[in-house]
Amino acid sequence: MLGAKDYFSIVSGVGGSLGDFGAVSTDITHAHAKFDSIGSQDGQSYRFRYSKNMTTTGTSVDLTALRFSTKHYYDFNQFNTADYQLKEGTSPWLGEREKSRFTTSLSQTLGNYGSIYLSGSYYNYWEQNEKLTQLTTGYNGYLKGVSFGINYSIDRIKSKDSWPENRQINLNVNIPFSLFSNNPMASNFNSTYMLTHDNHGRTNQQVGLSGSAFDNALSYGVAQSWANQNQPNNGSLYANYSGNYGTSSLNYNYSSDYYSVNGSMNGGRLLHSGGVLLGRSMGNSMAIIEAQGAKGTELNSGNGAINRQGYALSPYLSEYRENTVGLNVNTLPDDVTLKTTSQNVVPTKGAIVKVVFKTKIGFQAILNINRSQGIVPFGAIATLIDKENPNEINTGIVGENGQLYMSGLPSDGELLIKWGNRNQQSCHISYQGLGDIEVNSKQPIRTMSLSCE
Repeated sequence: MLGAKDYFSIVSGVGGSLGDFGAVSTDITHAHAKFDSIGSQDGQSYRFRYSKNMTTTGTSVDLTALRFSTKHYYDFNQFNTADYQLKEGTSPWLGEREKSRFTTSLSQTLGNYGSIYLSGSYYNYWEQNEKLTQLTTGYNGYLKGVSFGINYSIDRIKSKDSWPENRQINLNVNIPFSLFSNNPMASNFNSTYMLTHDNHGRTNQQVGLSGSAFDNALSYGVAQSWANQNQPNNGSLYANYSGNYGTSSLNYNYSSDYYSVNGSMNGGRLLHSGGVLLGRSMGNSMAIIEAQGAKGTELNSGNGAINRQGYALSPYLSEYRENTVGLNVNTLPDDVTLKTTSQNVVPTKGAIVKVVFKTKIGFQAILNINRSQGIVPFGAIATLIDKENPNEINTGIVGENGQLYMSGLPSDGELLIKWGNRNQQSCHISYQGLGDIEVNSKQPIRTMSLSCE
């Protein structure tokens, strides 16, 4: 159903599968439209469709056809554009009401060689002795990173005042700059070229450059078109930025007879006990995420990151449903680990819930431990001696060959290792300079060899 002021329509139909022969459907639409000039108009539209997709051969056939309308039927678009005067030179059938329509399309994939398609349509109209025939064919391909397409279309209208036949060919090419350089910026930079030429000799060409940066947070582009036969030249420039604290955009467009500049900024601001929290536009229900010391850690949803105060805003939560809120551990600082990486919350309508993630501040390290009496036994418990925070217990378990993994370690510290209740079944480790060890993608965790005495 569709309803608006002075307009209402309802559609009902049925469809079914034909197995190996495709699928069919049929429906009927009843519409009521009220006009000041001609009063109320009630009419019906009938439609039959057939479709077949052959996945083994990559062939798709869509016969969207045989749509018939009664004389007083108006679809919603026709209702809104009734009595609208088209600009001179515009395709005259755009403002007419269809009496019947037949459309069909065929497409075929060619594997690594791209795909081809062919579509055709036929229309006739009420109160006009006009029949419109359209035919479109084209090819899309991909070669060594370059994507391209060519399209040829014909439309012809038959009427008392014969409208000239229109023929048009379109060419578009997309070339990524990664073909010329391995620089990371080049992988996010593309160039495009488009050409349009018709049978009246009108030609339009457009060249464009577009790209992205900062992990796709910033997108930008510039385009310029040139045309002959006194057609206007056009140009545009745009930049869009989507950050953790909101989104912004700036656009500039010009032609031979106009220019426009527009921009926008969008975001949210929330005042809470921890201060002012900035984020993207907010929904009805949201969450305040707390993870102290984890500045820069991104939310799994991609809608924000922990700020320097240790908070982030998750702006969209589904009301009365279980929402999983988590942090992306791959974006954690080197000296921070989480006790839990995700939590579930069920907010009510308009609720702002707080989700606290316990963080362990300190470095991750693999310690290879030796003793003068032999290796430390498997299963021994290592405890960080933290005199400043005695209530914060940080422990680890020694693995095979005296290897110990621990997180939350200071750069300089002391460990107590025990594997029994007697004094002889324990030893101490003192270390320095853990934070001075460099880490990289091949060696993401610091490693030290230490003696336990």
